[in-house]
This record gives sequence, C-alpha cells and structure tokens, in this order.
Amino acid sequence: MSSMTGWLNRNFPGIANKIGYCKRVFQPRSGTLGATQGVHMDYYGNIPADADEEDIYATEDGYMEVAFWYHRLGEGNWRVYILSDINYHGRDSGSHPSHRYHDSTLNMHYICYDQTIRTKAEAKNVSADWADLTAHYIQTGTPF
Repeated sequence: MSSMTGWLNRNFPGIANKIGYCKRVFQPRSGTLGATQGVHMDYYGNIPADADEEDIYATEDGYMEVAFWYHRLGEGNWRVYILSDINYHGRDSGSHPSHRYHDSTLNMHYICYDQTIRTKAEAKNVSADWADLTAHYIQTGTPF
C-alpha cells in the first residue's frame, strides 16, 4: 500500500477503495479521452524536447482529465509535472491547498509529494491519487 493510500484511508475513510489502482486509466497525450466535464484542459509550460513519458489521467468520478509529464530526475527519483491548466472554480489554488510546487525554470507546476518517488509506476500512482483528490477538493472544498 502506498503512503498516499494510507493517508487517504486515515483522512477519507472509504475513498481509497473507490480510487482502485486496477481501474486507473492512462492514455498517451496524443490520444483523447473526450471532453472534460469539470476542467478545461489547456497545456502550458516548456516541456523539453527530450521529455520522458506524458499521459492523461481521467479521474475515477469522471470529473476531469489531467495531463502529466513524468520526469526522471536521476536514479530512483521522479517528479510529476502537471501539464493541465486546472480551473479550481473559486477554491484556493495556492501551493499548500493544491499540493503543487512551481518550477520557475520550466514555468510549470509539479506535484508536492513528501517522499521520494522511486519508479515511473509509483509516479503514476501518485499522479492518479493527486488528480482524484484534486477533483474531490474542487467539488467539495474538502482539503487533502
């Protein structure tokens, strides 16, 4: 069980079961999952030409799709950049409530995660958790 799942179980009983890792739907950014319901999906930032994998994740509740770039920083260390320009619909979108840092060199946000992300598979789980929790936050105002 990932630390994010443990955190989910402690703070939002039952929601971790709804996320279900086996149900995760990722698709290469060149594809399309259809129109987003809650969030307009524009891309921003300056992705390097030699960028690692990019994917789109559709949240479990279908509220939004989020594009991510999984960037390997070094051996056993990954960072997940958020390529989608997320509309927080009036909710606080500051660094703390949205769990995002800003990379001023690339002019992009990336997920604030308190542990080292060691593999691409772990990065995908972190990004999916972040997207599902962000969708829940936007819809309900419940912080994560």
